[in-house]
Amino acid sequence: MTVWLWEAGSGRGVSDDLSRACAAASACLRGGQADSARVERALLLAGGDWLTSGYHRTGVGWLAEPRRDGGVSWVPLAGSPVLVSNNGWRSHGFPARASAHSRKGRVWVRWET
Repeated sequence: MTVWLWEAGSGRGVSDDLSRACAAASACLRGGQADSARVERALLLAGGDWLTSGYHRTGVGWLAEPRRDGGVSWVPLAGSPVLVSNNGWRSHGFPARASAHSRKGRVWVRWET
């Protein structure tokens, strides 16, 4: 089972939906409880008892920072795939406004919510 782990300051949580995980992390940023946030896809490892259960982080996810205008900017974690479609920018089911630029042959994307 895939889940989304989020961390923002002392706030932490688990969601089965990327949008809800990002919303929870964004609320901590907008409320001033954190300077940055991280949302990462993880696999639930369910064992026979609590000692063998846990989460395996995949390295796919987002880092966020609050903007001066009260919004939040999201940047993919290093190594996270970013998908582009004819319908606009979209990655891991998380649509948002995006700006992109390239440097040294790599494309950098900033998501804003």
